[in-house]
Formats: sequence, structure tokens, C-alpha cells
Amino acid sequence: QQAKQREPSVRVREDWQVIDEIPFSALAKLNSPNVGEPEELSVWGSLEYYDKR
Repeated sequence: QQAKQREPSVRVREDWQVIDEIPFSALAKLNSPNVGEPEELSVWGSLEYYDKR
């Protein structure tokens, strides 16, 4: 199966300075054991079911 090419959600500009780079493999190893249960902060509207078939 071929990966779908997606457009970036943020356009990187030439004048931006690189502060840090994190290899994708390092993200897979992250562990956050002290993260609590999620909390709903607010509700803004609603979405209906969408069937893209």
C-alpha cells in the first residue's frame, strides 16, 4: 500500500531558525507515567457523523 502524500499544516519559512531537532524514533520511546485522566475544559459546538463514502 502506498502512503498518501499530505500537505503540511504549517508552512516552514526560510527565515525560521532551527532550535532543536527530535528524531521520530525518539518520540516512539517517550513515556509519560504521571499523566492523569483527561479533563474536559469546555465544549464549543458539535459535529455530526460524516461518512466520506
